[in-house]
Parts: sequence; C-alpha cells; structure tokens
Amino acid sequence: MDDIKIITFFKREDIRGVLIPIESYKHVPFNMERVFFIKNLDEYPRGFHAHLKTEQVLVPITGSFKIELTDGKDVQTYNLTKDNEGLYIPVGIWLKMYDYSRDCIIFVICSYEYDEKEYIRNFGDFLKYHARQSPIKCFDLQQQTNSIKKELYNSIKNVIDNNAFVLGKDLRTFEDEFAKYIGTKFCVGYSNGTAAMVCALKALQLHPGNGYHSRTGFHRANGCVCRHEKAR
Repeated sequence: MDDIKIITFFKREDIRGVLIPIESYKHVPFNMERVFFIKNLDEYPRGFHAHLKTEQVLVPITGSFKIELTDGKDVQTYNLTKDNEGLYIPVGIWLKMYDYSRDCIIFVICSYEYDEKEYIRNFGDFLKYHARQSPIKCFDLQQQTNSIKKELYNSIKNVIDNNAFVLGKDLRTFEDEFAKYIGTKFCVGYSNGTAAMVCALKALQLHPGNGYHSRTGFHRANGCVCRHEKAR
C-alpha cells in the first residue's frame, strides 16, 4: 500500500487548448503496454479485481470518481477530480471504483497487455494470494527489480532499435568489462550456447574423432556441436 501514489502530469494550457503529455518511465513508473478508457458510466461500482502482473495509472480526463483500494488488510480511498493527476496502483491491490460524475471518463494506463489469467476477480482468492506471499526479510526483490527496470528496458530497446543483437558497441563493452571481472584477457559474446561451444572447439583445433568433456546442462548443444565438429 505504501507504493500507491498520486502522479501529477505536466499540463500546458493556453488559448489554443490543453496539452498533457504522458511518456513511459518519465511520467509513469513503467513501460506503457496498453491503454483504454471507460465512459458512459452509470451509478453501479466497477472494478472488483486485482492484477498479478499489471501496474496501472487511472486518470479522470473528464469529470471525477472515487476509488477504494485494499491489500486485504489496509484500505485507502481517493477522490480523483483533476485531468492532470493519475493514481498509480501497483500489482496485488484490490480496487473498486464508484461515485462517478455524469461526465466522467476514466483513462487507464497499463504496464502489461491484456491477459485474463493475470486477473484475480474473487476476493476470497485475493486474500489467499496475499496469505501465500512471504517476503524475504531485509531484501525487497520487487524494489530491486523496479530500481533497474527503466535502465534495463531502455538498454534492450536501444539494442533492438540499432539491430545490434550480436555485434555492436554494447556487446563490445560487455565483453571488455566481463573479461576484467573474471580476470581474463578476452571475452567473446555469442548468440547461443551452441555457437559458443563450436567457437571454443575450433580454437582448440580438435580433429575429427577427438573427444571432449562438457558440464551438465548443455545436452542439446552437445549433440549439435558433435554433429557439427564430428567430435564425440
């Protein structure tokens, strides 16, 4: 519940109208994978679910509404009324939306694509889910993951955008730094284990029929390498 928070977006307003930009990681604390809006609301409450994977930000782009959040123990209630303010909801939080204004439109920003399997729609199941959670004392893995998520996402995106899956500056930097870390002169990156083993065997200049020993866990790679290098 401590991670729930109000996010205020930059709002540019002049005689031409209003502009409110929202970008991944810059304005919301995740990569946006899905957005949708809810409108023409009646008096009945909505929601009544939690997510196993999806983080959300809810924004009343028109009108207002109230939302009640709980982790099964504590309860927090918010009255959302501003089009440049969104409520950040982390995973594992049960929500109920209600008391909509007549003109209410709710804009929902999600960190995960739609997947019905990651919804919890029964409150009893929700309580069981939280009862099964056993955090490791003195080490918050979720917090550690969130601290590097933006950097990791941007790095992967740059590699994909630059088409540098095997070659490129990022790989060369990793090879140099990893070589220093393990105390060797060189480190060579490969796309998969089979390619790496073929390279190693070629460097050893083995002859057809020669044998080699490999650690467990490379069963498929071993078979491919043996056929490729005619080793045993």
